[in-house]
Amino acid sequence: MLMKIGEIDSLGEIVEAVNMITDYVNSNPLALKLVRDQDHSHGLLDMAVLSSEFEFFMPYLTVESIFRARDELAAMFASSSDWNKEEEDIAISNLVNDSRLWETVERVLKCSSPLIHGLIWLSSANNNQHVGHVYDNMDVIKESIAREFDNDELCYMPLWDVIDDVWNKLHSPLHAAGYFLNPAAFYSTGFHLDTEVAIGLISSLVHIVKELDVQVKVATQLDVYKVREGCFNETSQADQVSGLSPAEWWAEKASQHPELQSFAIKVLSQTCEGASRYMLKRRVAEKLLLTRGMSRCEKQHLEELAFVHYNLHLLIYRAAEPN
Repeated sequence: MLMKIGEIDSLGEIVEAVNMITDYVNSNPLALKLVRDQDHSHGLLDMAVLSSEFEFFMPYLTVESIFRARDELAAMFASSSDWNKEEEDIAISNLVNDSRLWETVERVLKCSSPLIHGLIWLSSANNNQHVGHVYDNMDVIKESIAREFDNDELCYMPLWDVIDDVWNKLHSPLHAAGYFLNPAAFYSTGFHLDTEVAIGLISSLVHIVKELDVQVKVATQLDVYKVREGCFNETSQADQVSGLSPAEWWAEKASQHPELQSFAIKVLSQTCEGASRYMLKRRVAEKLLLTRGMSRCEKQHLEELAFVHYNLHLLIYRAAEPN
């Protein structure tokens, strides 16, 4: 998504300037302290603790850190002539005081920051069961981007189109089912049951639960869940939902409806960590998602290649695991 958004509002034009400022900051203890203090005051992430899977985010997070500290850096250079003795000092001071640079940086961050922080939150160690959160989180990211542009459709709709284009390629019925079965989302005022969510729930039920009689029981119990009857009357309250993962909530609160409980736990216990967990190489999937102008036949061939590639890799991985 970031690569496609970058085509709309390129990071490239500012990355060189920001890298110069970053190199200067990293070699100057006072300047480095100013940037880190701003990171902490704004609740920004310490890039040193991010895992390698977030390496692609680093340039954006660096830009964000420098942007937050721009006023403090400008004040530092203005505080004493000692900061403007060397040629490098003067060059960095000019960059820090370049209003056009910061206007461009701010525009890029309005596009990238909601997406980056949303994806990092989704992949955080404390939230490793992702399926119950993916669907809702994508909507939150889109709404955050819209707010960054004061809900001006001319500004945010091209970005929404990029997100939707990628999401349509990655979306699974499990995401919609997870959204429906996540009590924190379902019992919130912002829950929206549309056709996509309903179809995703039904599709997941049919694929996960094979016995027709059990499907009927789950459907009946879903009606109870929807209207907060029985055990769901009390357990749907906010204090009963908070502090538990969606799967934990179902395990603890829904024992009166064992068929629905089992189905919900199976859906909500899924993660989105397959590629990293099984050390799958992403290049085939990335080519499938990002290559334009492929014919239908070429795309089908690449999809089949990806299927064989990843399943073969999984087979090799499983065979190498200790019994």
